[in-house]
Amino acid sequence: MTKKLKDSIVKHAKPKADSKPADYADGEKLRLHVTTSGNYWHYRYGWDGKGKELSCRIRFGQLITELSI
Repeated sequence: MTKKLKDSIVKHAKPKADSKPADYADGEKLRLHVTTSGNYWHYRYGWDGKGKELSCRIRFGQLITELSI
């Protein structure tokens, strides 16, 4: 059984006490990476037998999409 990312967890997600990034995962391919400079959604997928990652950065209410290959 996979762990679900609940709305309350996402809304209150913060970096660790020592300002190091924190990760919140759903137990499958989606995770939220929380830093002091912004939050990132990462989704892992496969293409042509290679692992890829799609990242969406959310900073100060703006959405910036980045494709990591």
